[in-house]
Amino acid sequence: MIKNPTTTTLRCFIAIASPLTEAARPLISELERLVSSEKFRLRIAPPENLHITLKFVGSVDTDQAGLLDSILRNQSIKQAPLYLNCRGIEFFSNSLYMAF
Repeated sequence: MIKNPTTTTLRCFIAIASPLTEAARPLISELERLVSSEKFRLRIAPPENLHITLKFVGSVDTDQAGLLDSILRNQSIKQAPLYLNCRGIEFFSNSLYMAF
């Protein structure tokens, strides 16, 4: 595929919005308190940005992102409910994440 030099790309991934946004607020508040004390250097994502990443797609041309979104939404409605149990909280590189 020949790239148009003016084409921009988006970093895309397939994710599920986190059902734990409200439950995570106390943990996020405590992390923010630790960060403000300057004992730790963390960038904390707002609770509304919490999600469960299923698959990292990579760079997608912006003009193709809508099509990808449409295909994935169409396929997702055909899937059975997903039930997850959290095993704990872990660290990877510069990220804190919940392990399932």
